[in-house]
Amino acid sequence: MALVLVASACGGGSDSAELEALREEVATLKAQVAAAAQDSDWPDEYQAFWVDICQPIVESLADASDGDGLSARDVCQCTLDGLMKAFSFKDYESWPQDIKDRAAAPYVTMCWGAG
Repeated sequence: MALVLVASACGGGSDSAELEALREEVATLKAQVAAAAQDSDWPDEYQAFWVDICQPIVESLADASDGDGLSARDVCQCTLDGLMKAFSFKDYESWPQDIKDRAAAPYVTMCWGAG
């Protein structure tokens, strides 16, 4: 009987140490997720500015096409939604304009065809 108590006491300590290590790992992962979420947040003002800049560009392209589908504003918002899902704001803002344009191009095509 004494052997069972000693074995269970040793096992309990091991479980506690393992549990504590798991708690620390979970806390670390939560902090990393929170940090990543902050890096990927696109400010509301920037989003509005981006759509406002995009709209006349898409309107000029729409004039050259048949004009069917979503409004220019909807295409721009759809494109921005795609960019925000794919890239963090921090990364996107660090790129030169030509890279930003190339990153947006597939979303413009996809969104334009969605209408």
